[in-house]
Amino acid sequence: MRIIVKPEEFRFPIPILFPSVLIFNHITAIIGLVVLLIARTCGAKWIKSLPLSPWNCFWMFHRLIIAYWITRFRIPGWKMVEVDSPDARVTIKL
Repeated sequence: MRIIVKPEEFRFPIPILFPSVLIFNHITAIIGLVVLLIARTCGAKWIKSLPLSPWNCFWMFHRLIIAYWITRFRIPGWKMVEVDSPDARVTIKL
């Protein structure tokens, strides 16, 4: 994901690279699954308020990761948000 900021007084835009690979990967999904399973076996009170089981949460996050990467390869440079203001122009691309 790239966040591009172009202030009016600068000639070139300022790109800010957000490492979305750190969030949308399967290692993060497995870490989340392990945390939820450990919380369930330890008897954490907050785990009972979740409407889904840890495995269902893992599979839903897995499908989100797959959809994110398919969209990223099918539509490169997709502008998710584009804001124009008097001071700067901000664009967030996938």
